[in-house]
Amino acid sequence: MKVLFIGGIYPPHEESKIRANSKVGLDNASNNLQFAIIEGLQQFYTDLTVVSMTPVRTFPRGYKRLFLRDSKFKDDNETHFYCIGFLNIFLLKHLSIYFNLKKKLKELTASNEEIIIINYGLHSPKLKVVSDLRRKNSRIKCCLIVPDLPQYMSERRNLIFNTLKSIDSSIINYYFKNFGFFVLLSKYMYFKLPIFEKPWVVVEGIYNLPVLDINIAKEKEKVILYTGNLGERSGVRVLIQAFQSIKNKNYWLWIRGDGPLKEYVLDLIKSGSRIKYFDEMSLLDLHRLLNQATVLINPVSPNSEFSKFFFPSKLMNYLASGIPTITFKLECIPDEYYKYCFVPISQDELGLRQTILDVLEMSNVELESFGKRAKDFIEKNKGSKMQVQKIVNLISSK
Repeated sequence: MKVLFIGGIYPPHEESKIRANSKVGLDNASNNLQFAIIEGLQQFYTDLTVVSMTPVRTFPRGYKRLFLRDSKFKDDNETHFYCIGFLNIFLLKHLSIYFNLKKKLKELTASNEEIIIINYGLHSPKLKVVSDLRRKNSRIKCCLIVPDLPQYMSERRNLIFNTLKSIDSSIINYYFKNFGFFVLLSKYMYFKLPIFEKPWVVVEGIYNLPVLDINIAKEKEKVILYTGNLGERSGVRVLIQAFQSIKNKNYWLWIRGDGPLKEYVLDLIKSGSRIKYFDEMSLLDLHRLLNQATVLINPVSPNSEFSKFFFPSKLMNYLASGIPTITFKLECIPDEYYKYCFVPISQDELGLRQTILDVLEMSNVELESFGKRAKDFIEKNKGSKMQVQKIVNLISSK
């Protein structure tokens, strides 16, 4: 049986070049999740092929190059990776991806054997290609992984944006009828998608970062660390306001990320606040940063509608680091996680402030014990093989 994974990853040997040509930060969370899925699939399927479109922004505002060329490589497991080239300009980009992907998938599905196509993401050119193939070939099984809903992927809200997203959502929903299986990151996604009676499963995320033996001394001060997007809905502003109301000079807030609130953060630093900012960094440096912190924090508010329809990937990485983690209680997070997190009693700035104080006043022994239990939970239950087993079982169910 041939298995094709269709996604959008950064080829490891080209990632530094892609970063150098990008005018905005890369989507590391999506890239890491896709590689985790691929690693899991490799443990169940011997004939796996990956077809990818490098997920860069359009030329010239988001990316410095007009063309991305075809390339291919094999990983250590002898899995073939085909990176589809395209013309990277607004509107023409979608057409270019559609025709080039169609040509490659026709080539890869030409045999008479049974084929499974696992498509990652709601990108309309990819969905159309896969849907067209499925309609013409009954031997193809199609599974769709839904990491995000289009209407919640941006904080921008205006008439043009809403109109374009509405059109895009209608097109995407049309192609759902040609997929037989669905993988969702939150059970609430089901109510926004035309899945109906077809089989689906929740795989909220996968822990797949390398185990690094990092022995770094903690800071003398107690450090609260946030990493990720610096947008309003990320909760960063509420986190900063909660922190600023804490007057202990030995408590510091570290922030690593990019987004609309970056300048707001940098302005606060200039005014002498106990806040430190870090630019984008390598995975190894990020691990080092996590290990210097006293507590990690996910301040996304449960009052935001979008918080039902995603899973905060940083939460899994936070827990796996062994550093205690604070998070609001979000409907997208399965209940089993809350035994390993500190959750504010009230879902607001005051509740967050009090929880930060309570955690920072705990002894090092208590914090280490709590963090270790969280780390063990993730490593034993949320690795590639265990999470991807759910996808394999889903596809095998019919």
